[in-house]
Amino acid sequence: MVNRKEGLSIRSQCNLVSMSRSSFYYKSPGETKENLWIMRLMDEHYLKHSTEGVLRMRDFLLALGIVALTETDRIIKEIDKIGLLS
Repeated sequence: MVNRKEGLSIRSQCNLVSMSRSSFYYKSPGETKENLWIMRLMDEHYLKHSTEGVLRMRDFLLALGIVALTETDRIIKEIDKIGLLS
């Protein structure tokens, strides 16, 4: 891919692989501590109750007072990040 130590400039290397330079320089911010904590709670709950679905996960989070994840689409996204659904 693109390598800083190559003889070609970053611009030339990015052009060769049809990649924008901004994509090369972009650093993902990662997950927040709060989000990691919520994903850990979801993972622990899923290990104990693996037959429950997204709506039960939402109810579990609401019971804990976590209202940030009341939308089922976001819960599905977080479950997918954790790798609980195949």
